[in-house]
Amino acid sequence: MNDFVITCSSTCDMNPYFLRKHNMYYVSFYYYLDGNKYYDNFFKEHSVSEFYERIKTQEVKTSQPDPEQYRDLWNKLIEQGYDILHIELDSGISGAMNSALIAKSMVEEQNKNSRIFVVDSLTATCGYGLLLDKLHEFKNKGNNIEDTYRYAESLKHNINIIFMVKNLEQLIKGGRVSKVVGGIGKILNIIPILHVDVNGKLENIYKTRGFTNAMDEIINIMKKNINPNDKIMLAHSDCLDDINIFLSKIKNEFPNAIYDDDVITDIGTVIGAHTGKDCLVVSYIGDGRV
Repeated sequence: MNDFVITCSSTCDMNPYFLRKHNMYYVSFYYYLDGNKYYDNFFKEHSVSEFYERIKTQEVKTSQPDPEQYRDLWNKLIEQGYDILHIELDSGISGAMNSALIAKSMVEEQNKNSRIFVVDSLTATCGYGLLLDKLHEFKNKGNNIEDTYRYAESLKHNINIIFMVKNLEQLIKGGRVSKVVGGIGKILNIIPILHVDVNGKLENIYKTRGFTNAMDEIINIMKKNINPNDKIMLAHSDCLDDINIFLSKIKNEFPNAIYDDDVITDIGTVIGAHTGKDCLVVSYIGDGRV
């Protein structure tokens, strides 16, 4: 029986050190800034502050990987004797899952002995990263690819991801918030709180006034279903001071949770192109999703 590796896409938003440490390989999404194409490679093309500053005034678009990108990565790993467990970005917000499945068929047709398992994570950014982290732990206990695949399919329904958006500009540009609603929201300092539901769809679950109130409300939501002794991860889009305040509040409320060195990560260029600056995200293991 072959050993196996876990692969993913860049929209897990975990830094390259995390991926190297976990012996994971990734396929890059793309973003287009003023018509120029760049890889979503953890801010290698633009710094965090430069990217979020430029998208205020410049058009930004995003694109999923081509099936050939998955095929090329997987063929290299298969040649090294590995089976593949691929975890993909939520199909509710991206078509990348289709690209991965097309690539799986391409590789399996070329190599009848290849074994590739593809999982729709039903999550994104640090929620995606949290799922990868838990799968790494499970794999390291000696579990095989079939058991790890089944664990992934079960665990993903317990990965909660909740976020707040302080700056509504990108949501308005992307049509996720109407100009009228967005304008009223900015005037009244209304902060939308959203999550990814059990079907992988983005859902607005609460609105409150002020960033501090939004942090407190998310913690109240977390209390409904969190496992307070498991891992928590956070992500942010160029608002480090705010995410550190949020983390302190979460630690005060859930002191027994696990906060490792990767507890805070940057929201990458592809997800950030849609959220804009000043987005805060928390992900945790719960009893189902809120």
